[in-house]
Amino acid sequence: MRKFSLFLLFLFLFSITTLAAEIDFNKLKSINNIPVYPYAKFSKTLSYTGKDNWLLSYLTKDPASKVINYYERALKMKPERVKYGKTLVIYQFPISYTMINKKKILEEGVEIIPFGGFYRKVFKANTKIKIYVKAPK
Repeated sequence: MRKFSLFLLFLFLFSITTLAAEIDFNKLKSINNIPVYPYAKFSKTLSYTGKDNWLLSYLTKDPASKVINYYERALKMKPERVKYGKTLVIYQFPISYTMINKKKILEEGVEIIPFGGFYRKVFKANTKIKIYVKAPK
């Protein structure tokens, strides 16, 4: 029974990653009508491509202000500033979301995260772009 359960788990994981494995996320101009910042590189390590929802992370050496300006023009909206702790500020462009504990959890939309010194060194990037979309069927 355990071998069969492991086999089903493997089959499930394989099926949800097969579609994503066929896509070159660095060549996409947009995902579900959400544009990909043109000067960003896809980070497979920081991304999730599940059966129903995708969280696609991109990194860029451009400053967060330039990325935010791009998304303001592209999505025709101003970002919402969400503060975590004393120093972390995330800029959200929510298209659809769920409210949990008075916070917007994006189902579709974009988050811009400026990196501090430590993360800049680790990821060799100034800004992280998280694109939340529903997985294509």
